[in-house]
Amino acid sequence: MPSSWQQQGYFPAQQPAAPRRAAAPARPAPDPRPASPAPAPVQTVNVNVYARAPESFYDGGVLSALGLKIGNFLIIVCTLGLCYPWAACRNYRYVQQHTVIDGHRLVFDGTAVSLFGLWIKIWILCILTLGIYAFWGGNAVRRWVVRHTHLS
Repeated sequence: MPSSWQQQGYFPAQQPAAPRRAAAPARPAPDPRPASPAPAPVQTVNVNVYARAPESFYDGGVLSALGLKIGNFLIIVCTLGLCYPWAACRNYRYVQQHTVIDGHRLVFDGTAVSLFGLWIKIWILCILTLGIYAFWGGNAVRRWVVRHTHLS
């Protein structure tokens, strides 16, 4: 018997349930994509993960450096300091020749004549500025050394 709510149209009347049929066995749906070709063979690459990166090192000896320093000192003293740029170039060349960075040896190509001109300029400006230019002069010499240092 229908309720008053069903008579007024708020709820539809219930229909008797239809008998259920047995479900047919499920068949897989056909794949709409075309068949793919066989996968390519995998290529292996041998990588040596234990290989060492190029090293940086200094291979100068103590005795050869000491001999160089003593020789430079004697030259500077005997010439009253006029050959200081020549001695400094010898020292820079020795240090750069024995330095290796990332597997590349450094080469120094500076000459005493070009350093002598810079050295005279620094001395004159230091005298005029009562030594204040010495800070900038040291950086000027460092820039000169770096400008004349190359990788082999």
